[in-house]
Amino acid sequence: MWANGGASARDTDTLTALAVATQRTIDYVIEIDGGDADASTRHRAQAALHAGDHLERLLARLIEDERLATVAGDDELRAMAEPLAELVRVERGWLAGGRSDPTTMARLVAERLAARMEPFRAAEIERAVVAEADTEAVTDRLDAARWLGRVAAHLWRVSYHLDELAGTRHVESAA
Repeated sequence: MWANGGASARDTDTLTALAVATQRTIDYVIEIDGGDADASTRHRAQAALHAGDHLERLLARLIEDERLATVAGDDELRAMAEPLAELVRVERGWLAGGRSDPTTMARLVAERLAARMEPFRAAEIERAVVAEADTEAVTDRLDAARWLGRVAAHLWRVSYHLDELAGTRHVESAA
C-alpha cells in the first residue's frame, strides 16, 4: 500500500469485505449468551470483541487514501512506516499458522512510533513557523504521522487480543 500511494480498488474491495466479515463476527460473538459460561469463556469472548473493535478501526484507517498517499510520497514518513510493513509480514505469517507471536513486536513498533511523534511534531511546526513549508503540507505530514501511530496501535491491540483469545496470554484489563 505504501508503494503505490493509496489503496487500489482491489485493496478497497478487500478491506470492505474484511470490514463486513469483522462486523458479522462481532455480531455473532455478541449473540453468545455468556451468562452461564465459565470465566475463561467469557474472557475469550471479551478478547474477541476487543480484537474485532480494533480491527474495525484499523480497517477504517487503511482506506484513508490521502494519508497513504502522503506516507508514500514522503521519505521520512516511509521510513517511519517501514517497521509497520515488517510487522504486517510477521502478523500474516502468524495468522497463517506461524510460531512467531508478533504481539511484542507490535507493541514495540507502536511505542517507538509514539516516541517519534513529539520530536516529529515539533520539527514540523518549526518548519511552518520559519516558512520552510506551507501550512497545508505540514498539516498533511502531521496527519499522516498520527495516522501511522494509530495504525500501529490498532495492529498491536489486534495482536494482543488475538493472542489473548488463543489462550496464550493472561487476561489483563486492556482496551
